[in-house]
Amino acid sequence: MINVTDFVTVETAVTRLGQTYDANATSYTIYGLTVLTTTIASIVTAANEYVSGLSNTNPTSRQYANGVHAALALACMRVLVVASGGVLNGAVDYTLGDITMHKGTVTQLAFDGSVAAYKLEYEQALTNFTSGGVTANNKLGEHVPCRRDY
Repeated sequence: MINVTDFVTVETAVTRLGQTYDANATSYTIYGLTVLTTTIASIVTAANEYVSGLSNTNPTSRQYANGVHAALALACMRVLVVASGGVLNGAVDYTLGDITMHKGTVTQLAFDGSVAAYKLEYEQALTNFTSGGVTANNKLGEHVPCRRDY
């Protein structure tokens, strides 16, 4: 069984996406699309589980910041795909099919660009997370090795 680390919370993902909350419907709105709070919670949980299974999830690890970045980007990308009625195929692959946006071309381009940007951000963060590189994270308070240390 995988020891799941909570890299991302629902609040973190919602803040990153800039969603507006509707207390009466217990849902969020992004790009004019409604996403239930429980859906976002499920997506965040899945992102945390997926990234936790890939590498060291110890909060004191130098790779932890990359794990947070990867999980956040994955969660945001998935929320956008699900909100649009798209289908997730595995962790990162998705199908948006024929998206009919009634908000106009600018919104459609912004939406498509956001999904692509989160996917790229996730892939880059995942590469850093699973590699042996060193990442600085001011929250960890660790010494970051520099060239003169070697």
